Amino acid sequence: MSADTSNGHFDGAIADYTKAIEINPKCASTYRNRGYARENKGDLVGAIMDFEQFLKLAPNNSLAPELRKFIAELKKNLRK
Repeated sequence: MSADTSNGHFDGAIADYTKAIEINPKCASTYRNRGYARENKGDLVGAIMDFEQFLKLAPNNSLAPELRKFIAELKKNLRK
């Protein structure tokens, strides 16, 4: 499943990823992708939750260290 976020269609992308998660809740990349869509839409809390779920499902993924830093950055932005 591929959601179009190139033109700012974040609501549609989020809905598509949510549906994909309902079908397969163990697919880590779907949480990561929905997290990016949420972050781009400005939903930092939702993005953090999705990224943390991605890390829970794929803690050894090559993107994990970078994503952990990004989560820390998002949390810092929430406190501002």
